[in-house]
Amino acid sequence: MLLTLAGNYAIVSAKRKIIPRYGIPDTFPKFIGDVFAMSKDHTSSVQSVVRALSLLDILAESPADCSLSEITKQAGLPTSTVHRLLTSLIQAGYVSQNPDTTRYRLGHNLIRLSHKATQKHDLIQLARPWLEEMATQTGETVNLTARFDDSVIQLDHVDSPNMLRVSYPSGERFPLHASASGKLFLAFLSSDERQRILDRARHPFTQATIIDKRKLEAELERIRQQGYAIDDAEREVGVRCVAAPIRNARGEVAAAISISGPSVRITVQRLHELAVSIMKTACTVSEAWQTRTTSYTIRAR
Repeated sequence: MLLTLAGNYAIVSAKRKIIPRYGIPDTFPKFIGDVFAMSKDHTSSVQSVVRALSLLDILAESPADCSLSEITKQAGLPTSTVHRLLTSLIQAGYVSQNPDTTRYRLGHNLIRLSHKATQKHDLIQLARPWLEEMATQTGETVNLTARFDDSVIQLDHVDSPNMLRVSYPSGERFPLHASASGKLFLAFLSSDERQRILDRARHPFTQATIIDKRKLEAELERIRQQGYAIDDAEREVGVRCVAAPIRNARGEVAAAISISGPSVRITVQRLHELAVSIMKTACTVSEAWQTRTTSYTIRAR
């Protein structure tokens, strides 16, 4: 998080780790781990990743399933290396092998990843005008976020026009239990998945961070009842935020719009007033996104 007073002058600055914009599926870390395990040497490990990606390119460009020899020839790599990489890709779901012909094709996980990335990109483009309008109307920073594993990722944002403002760059990650969007996602998860996350220890970012499980469960129930979530200095002292859900065509909470600002401007009373506006905007974006989203079933060849 960066709280700026003017131009490049920073009041609060925190080191942050930027990750891919559109997120990655849960199986990807396993795939990376498998590939990196092939060599302890860093350079060799990076080379293995590049080679594995080149195999995906070969399969993507092929009009039909490929044999091991065909992939090996196009890749210009030893057969043992290609086979080892394909095995890791199969385990991660990025490549599949026809059990009858033993030929290879792109896996459903890769197709699912492509579909999710396209959906998020469409949502970013779709929501942008509403983000800009709300930032102008409220004078505060407006954010578009999505859940990324057990955290929240910033997809897009429009900064407040005020010199004193709160700004989160795209790619910034937030904890589920200590952010408005995060608590929103938690509230609408399935019971089993929510309990899995709640059973873990929680870091107290500020004195206002809710770390007690029962209190957090009560907070999540309140969010489900009122339809929005607030962050009252629970992650950053002096910063407040309110978030409302964006639902996909299946009615699932797939993203969120939030308003963030310094507590000197966003009082507790104003926080709940902004909630009314942001819920209306989130509902409008949801309806527009649902209209544009086409559901389809991936059929195996």
